[in-house]
Amino acid sequence: MDDIKEPSEATSADSQAASECNLEDISNIPRSAIDTQEALPSTQFYRSFAMKRANPRDIRYGEQATIDQNEVGEKKKGGNFGTFEGVFLRCCLNILSVVYYLRFGWIVGNLGLGLTIVLILMCSLTTFLTALSLSALATNGTVKGGGVYYFISRSLGADFGGTIGVVFSFATTFSSVLNAYGFIEVFRDLLGKNITPDGKFDIPVIGISLITLLLITVCISLAWEFYLQYFLAVLIAISFIGIFFGFTIPGNPKWTVQNIKDNFKPQYQEGNTFWSIFAVFFPSCTGIMAGANISGDLKDPQKSIPVGTISAIGFTTILYIITAIILASAGTRERLQTDSQILPDVAMWKYLIYIGVFASSISSSSGGLVGGPKIFQALCKDDLLPRIFRFFAKGKKGSGDPIRGFCLGWLIVVVCTFIFKDLNAVSTALTNFFLISYALVCQSCLVGRMSHSPSWRPAWKYYHPITATLGAAMCIAGMFLINWIFALCVIAISVLLFMYFHWSERSKNNWGEFPQSLIFTNTIKNMEKLKDVPEHVKTYRPQIEFVINYNFPNIESQIRNLAPFNQIITQARSLLLISEVGDEIPDETPSEILGNFIKKYGKIDLPLCARLIAEAGSIGKVGPNILALPFEPQMRNHTNIFDMVGAALDSNLGVAISRGFETFDPNLEHRWPIDVWWLSDDGGLIILFAYLLSNHQCWKNCELRVFTVTSSENITEAQMKMTKLLSLFRIKAYVTVLSGLDLPPSELSMSHWREFNVETKDDLSSKKINSFLRLRELMLQHSGHSSMVLCTMLIPRATSDPHVWLSLLDVVSDAMPPFIWVHGNNENVVTFIA
Repeated sequence: MDDIKEPSEATSADSQAASECNLEDISNIPRSAIDTQEALPSTQFYRSFAMKRANPRDIRYGEQATIDQNEVGEKKKGGNFGTFEGVFLRCCLNILSVVYYLRFGWIVGNLGLGLTIVLILMCSLTTFLTALSLSALATNGTVKGGGVYYFISRSLGADFGGTIGVVFSFATTFSSVLNAYGFIEVFRDLLGKNITPDGKFDIPVIGISLITLLLITVCISLAWEFYLQYFLAVLIAISFIGIFFGFTIPGNPKWTVQNIKDNFKPQYQEGNTFWSIFAVFFPSCTGIMAGANISGDLKDPQKSIPVGTISAIGFTTILYIITAIILASAGTRERLQTDSQILPDVAMWKYLIYIGVFASSISSSSGGLVGGPKIFQALCKDDLLPRIFRFFAKGKKGSGDPIRGFCLGWLIVVVCTFIFKDLNAVSTALTNFFLISYALVCQSCLVGRMSHSPSWRPAWKYYHPITATLGAAMCIAGMFLINWIFALCVIAISVLLFMYFHWSERSKNNWGEFPQSLIFTNTIKNMEKLKDVPEHVKTYRPQIEFVINYNFPNIESQIRNLAPFNQIITQARSLLLISEVGDEIPDETPSEILGNFIKKYGKIDLPLCARLIAEAGSIGKVGPNILALPFEPQMRNHTNIFDMVGAALDSNLGVAISRGFETFDPNLEHRWPIDVWWLSDDGGLIILFAYLLSNHQCWKNCELRVFTVTSSENITEAQMKMTKLLSLFRIKAYVTVLSGLDLPPSELSMSHWREFNVETKDDLSSKKINSFLRLRELMLQHSGHSSMVLCTMLIPRATSDPHVWLSLLDVVSDAMPPFIWVHGNNENVVTFIA
C-alpha cells in the first residue's frame, strides 16, 4: 500500500485539520472476520485527511498495508462550550440589541400593537426559516471553525462560501457599530452635556473608547470575553424584571386596556412606512448566528447550534411580544412616538434600563467584534482571498484567536463612527447585509436538498425545500421593500464578490460541494432522456477516445498528437476520453492530460481494448464513437495496431490517427491552408473534422481546401459535383480534383519505399503500394506547405498484410505537415437536409 500523504491540492486550513486528526496505526484497527488483510469500518477512513485502506491489488497478492507514522497527529481537543452558554445565551445577547431598549416604544407608536406583533412574527419567521436551513447545514457532517462560512463553502463551494464569508463577516462586525451607537446615545443623555466643543466629535470619542476597551479584552483572552458575557446576561435579565414588574411601583404609568385599544391600529409619523420601520427593527432579530460563528469552540456543534439557535429565537420572540403589549398599555400614542425614555419610565427603576442598554451594547458589540473576525480568519485560512490577506489567517499562539482580525474589526468600527451620525441609518444598512446573508444560507440548504447527493444526510430533519425557498424569498423581498436602491447596491457587491471567487484560481478547493452533486444529478436525468431520443444525423457529435500506449517510448510525442482532437471536441462541445494502455502505466498521470476523462486499461490486448471501448465504454448515448491514435514510426512493426484499428471498425467506430503535431503551437494563428484529401465517402467524418478544426481560434484564418482523386470520371464534372456537395453542406472550401493515381510512382518514391524493407507477397499489394506512393507525390506537390492535412485512411482488410498497411500510413505521412488519417464507420455524420 502507498504511504499516506497529503494531497497537493489541500488548502492550508485542511492541512491544519490534517495534523489534528487522530490517525491510528492500521494494525490497531480491528480486522475483518472474513479477511484479516482488511479492516472493520472505522472513522479513521472517513476524515478529510484519512488513513488509506489497503489496495485490493495488494490484498490479492498478499502485500501488507502500511502507514507512514510521520502522518500520525494528536487528537484534536473538543470545544469548551455547551448549548446554553455557547449558543442559546450568546444568540439571545446578540439578538437583544439596543434597538429593543431605545426604539421599541417608537415602533409601537407608529405601527400600533397589531402591526407591531405582525412585524415581530414576520422577522421571527424569517430568522426561524433561516435557522432551519442553518441547522440542516450544521448537522450535515463534522463542523469546524468558521461558522456560517464553513457551512456554505463546504456545501456550495468556494464561490458561494467566499461571498457569504466576506459579506457576513463584515455584517457581523458592522453590528458592533449599531450597538456602539446605542451606547453613545444613552451615555450622552445621561451625561447631559457635550464632551467635545459643540458635540462635534462626541460620537467618535465615545465609540472609539468603548470599542478599544472591548478590543483589549478580547485580545487578552476570549475566556474573559465569555465571562463578561455571563455578567452582562445577568444585568440584562435584571432589566427585564424591571420592565415586567414596573406596574408594581407607585407613580409609574399604569397598564390600561383603553391604551391598548387606542394604540392598536397604525398611525405613522411623517416619512415613516411599515418597511422603513422594519429596517430599523430587524437588527433586533439578527444575532441568530452568534453561536454558529464560534462553531469551533463548541463541544457538540451539531447538537448545540440547532437547539440553541431556535430556542433563542423563540425566547426573544415571546419577550418582544410581551414588551410590545406592556408599552401599548402603558403609554399614549404621542408619548410612544416621541419619548425615547418611556421604557425607563415604565420600569421599576429607570437605571435598570440604562444598565440593560449598556449591557446589551457591550455584549452585542463584543459579539460582533469576535464573530466577524473569526469568520474572516477561516476565509483567509482557506486562501481564497489575495495573498495580502494571508496576514489575517494567523491566530494567537496557543488559542488561535484572530488578534489581527480583531484589530481590523476595531478599525472598521472606528471609521464608521466618523461616517454615520444616526442609529436608524446604521440599522438600514445593517439589515440589508444580514438579509442577503440569510438568503444565501437558505439557498445553500435548498441546493443541498436538490442535489440528491448521498452525502446530504443532515441529522436535523425539520427542514424542507419549501421552507428554504420561502426564507430566501422573504429575505430578498424585504431588501427591496426597505430600500430598492440600497438592495441593488448590496446585491451588486455580492455578485462582484461571487464573480471574483468563481473565476479566481485560488478557489479551486475540492470540498465536495453540492453543486458538483447537482451537476451529476442533472447529467443522469439528461442521459435518461437522451437514451429515448432516436438516432439522427443532425444530432451527431464526435465523441473521441484517444489511446496512449506506454509500450512505445515517446509518451510526450503521443500526448502532443492529442491536440487536434481536443480542438475538435472543444468546437463540437462533446466528449473526449483518454485511455492508457501498456505493460507498465505510471501511477502519476501526465500533467498535460489531467483535465480530461482518463481510463487505465493497463496490459491488454489492443483489439480487445478497441472492442471494450465500443461495447462497454458507453452509457446510453454518451460514449465514444471514434477511436483515435497517435502514430509513431516504430508502430509499423507492431501488427496489434493493425488489429486494433480493424476491431474498432468492426465495432462500428470511426478511426482517426494523428501525426506530426509534436511542434504544433496552439497559441499561434496559422494562415496556410487546411487540406482535406477526401478519397472515399465514409459518411463525411473527415469533412466534419476539417470544418470543426477550421472554426477553432488558431485555424480560423486558414483556407479550407478539399482534394479528391478520380481515375475514370471527367475531372470538370467531378469538381462540379464536389463543389455542389460542399455547398449543400454549407461548408466553404476550394475544391481540386486530381487524376493520375494509377500512374507508376517515381524512382525516388520507390527508393524511399525500399528503405522500409517490406516484402510484397502479391500483385494486389504491389498495386496498392504504387497507388499510395503516387498519392504521396501528389500530396507533397499540393499540400507540402499546408498548415494541416487530413486524408481518408485505407481500411485494413482482414486479408491485408499488416506490415504493408502500417508502412503505407507511415510513408505517406512521414514528410508532411501535421497529418490526420480519418475513416468513418460509413454512416452519415453530416447532412444538408433541414
